[in-house]
Amino acid sequence: MTRNEWVASQQHKESYSIFRVYFVRDSVIMFVMTDIAQKYKDGLIQAVPTTYRLDFKNNAVDEVINQESEVLANA
Repeated sequence: MTRNEWVASQQHKESYSIFRVYFVRDSVIMFVMTDIAQKYKDGLIQAVPTTYRLDFKNNAVDEVINQESEVLANA
């Protein structure tokens, strides 16, 4: 689940569902979860962020390496 999907599940509450589909021999099994926000509040599901977005200012940069510029300077 992406961060945007998580946010949508919290914003749209009862109208947001997750479908997990398994194709098995001669059959299809589908698990459906609705109202993800409430299940999270009730402790029935856990959400652990695994990716992070990093924003930074110019003064946070320690070094800039530009190989194209270095090649031109040495030519």
